[in-house]
Amino acid sequence: MEILLAWLGDADIRSPESADSDELGPILNALQSRQFDTAHLLLDHSQQKTQAYVEWLALRSQVPVRAHSVSRVQLLRAITGTQWCRQLSQKVTRTTYVLLNAANGYGNYGQHVRDTSPDACFAYAGLNVCIELASSLAGVLQPKVTE
Repeated sequence: MEILLAWLGDADIRSPESADSDELGPILNALQSRQFDTAHLLLDHSQQKTQAYVEWLALRSQVPVRAHSVSRVQLLRAITGTQWCRQLSQKVTRTTYVLLNAANGYGNYGQHVRDTSPDACFAYAGLNVCIELASSLAGVLQPKVTE
């Protein structure tokens, strides 16, 4: 059984509103490029946006789709297993939060034009965001030293 497990991102949510037929979004691109028996979408969008997207998707794909609401924090904990680790920080700094959101935008989630490579400036900006994020996390996640 082939199962697609995907995050319902902003590029997907925008797909139904796009006038460009090439802008199908990563999920529909995946469903059209491979054979899946079912699709499970993880999301943190509103019920209204989710329902509209699932209905739009059903008109373009015969694959049964189930939507699962989950917070990004819950998903990150499940993926990394952090619920079993000692907490190193009580809060996330604003800088770390901004950098995490910026880094999220650089992933290849289908929003890039097909058959093209990102230009050097785009790659350089993404690399700098990731370096700054690593530096910010290193500062925030330092264990408290007690004497």
